[in-house]
Parts: sequence; structure tokens; C-alpha cells
Amino acid sequence: MDFSEWQRFCHGSWDRLSECWFVKVLAGACLLPLQRHVALISLFAIVVALDLLAKWLALAYGYLREQCVRSRDLWSCFLSIPMAQRAGVIRSDAMRKHFCGKMAVYLILIIGGIIGDQMLIMVGEDAFFVSLCVSYLVVSEMISIVENLNDAGVDVMVGLIDLLRNRR
Repeated sequence: MDFSEWQRFCHGSWDRLSECWFVKVLAGACLLPLQRHVALISLFAIVVALDLLAKWLALAYGYLREQCVRSRDLWSCFLSIPMAQRAGVIRSDAMRKHFCGKMAVYLILIIGGIIGDQMLIMVGEDAFFVSLCVSYLVVSEMISIVENLNDAGVDVMVGLIDLLRNRR
């Protein structure tokens, strides 16, 4: 791409960006109060995805053990995920349902927490439901990640599992 093409691209992008600018500014202003919740949902989705990766590692570890493979370190487990998927040990449909189910529970709890917090604020009390729900869900996911890593042969996780369970 030479300079003139780059200039045309930037000019066209600016034109599209500035079309109906007032609608975009108004939509942005309306969505601004949701920024914190969208960030929380996004971060929770990343934590759930990490949990799924840890689960895949645990399943791949079991697959390698079944195949009598001697090298079952974390990297070997990671590299064997596609083989475990082809063997049917890791099923994408089950993992997708698991991810969607966790996200649905998260959304239901957080929306309920937001409503509960608003009710508490209306009667002059301190809001705490959202932070309570988020804390519980994050600790639960972290326990799941650590348990899955433990199942994947990372044996230093036992102490962390106990700490997280006590924190819950």
C-alpha cells in the first residue's frame, strides 16, 4: 500500500466515521453507564475461557496418560489438545455449552445484583450485591482453573486450591 492509497483509506474512514456523528455521540453517551458492566462481562468471559483451556489441558493430560506417553508436562498437554479433540476426548459442543451456561449464570446474577443494589440505594443502604456476586463467581472460576491445572499434572496447585476454598 503506497502513501496515496493510505491517504484515500484514511480519508474514507474519516468520512464514514463522521457520518451521523450526532447519533454516534448520543449512543455513546447512552452506553457510558454500562461501561463498567461491559468490562466486567468481558473480563469474566476471559476467566471462563482460561478455565476451559485448563480443562482442555486436563483432558489432554488424561489422553496422554491413556496413550502411555511418558512426557506429560504442561507444554506436551497443550500440544496434544488437537489429538485429544480428534480422539473425541475433548468435545467442542460440550465446551461451548459449558461456556454459554457460565456466561448466562453470570449475566443473570449480575443483573439481579444490579437490581438489588438499586433497591438498597433507594432505601438508603449501601449497595453490595454486585461486588458479592462478582467476588463469588471469580473465586469459583479460579478454583475450577486451579483444579483443572492440578488434573493436568501441575502438582503445586494443591495448596492454592485450599487457599481459594477458604476464601470462598
